[in-house]
Amino acid sequence: MYFFYRLTFFVFTFFSFLSFLNGQPYKIKFELEFYEKGNKQIISKNANWMISLRDQKGKVITQQVFPFKNKKQICNIQVSDYGIYTANFYLDLNNNQKLDKGILGQPIEPYAFSNQARNYFGMPSISSQQFDFFDESKLIVVPINYHFKNPF
Repeated sequence: MYFFYRLTFFVFTFFSFLSFLNGQPYKIKFELEFYEKGNKQIISKNANWMISLRDQKGKVITQQVFPFKNKKQICNIQVSDYGIYTANFYLDLNNNQKLDKGILGQPIEPYAFSNQARNYFGMPSISSQQFDFFDESKLIVVPINYHFKNPF
């Protein structure tokens, strides 16, 4: 009987270890591109790309800051598994770590949602932002722009 318990414990530990090895993090690769037609704006070196990754229900998984290097930049976010996610992005021009908004609540810094979802009055629905992450080699292109004309 003792041998059976020890064998069961060993087998459970062994398979737990194997599942741990298979649970290596995956990288979602976002290509963020700030684009505004006819705008030759010089962006401060203190600016940051801000990314919030959410699960399929909209719950925040991680929020990450990436130093701004170029108007077109690849940012990788690690996740534990393939699946359905949503994300929102913005370019924090003044490095205050928040999306600045105007008098009526409209964003005054460049921003975007996954799947290029847009809504002029409030956030787009979670379902319109969802994307299926199933391939690490896939590059997700995200054009980031102002809500209205550049106020700066």
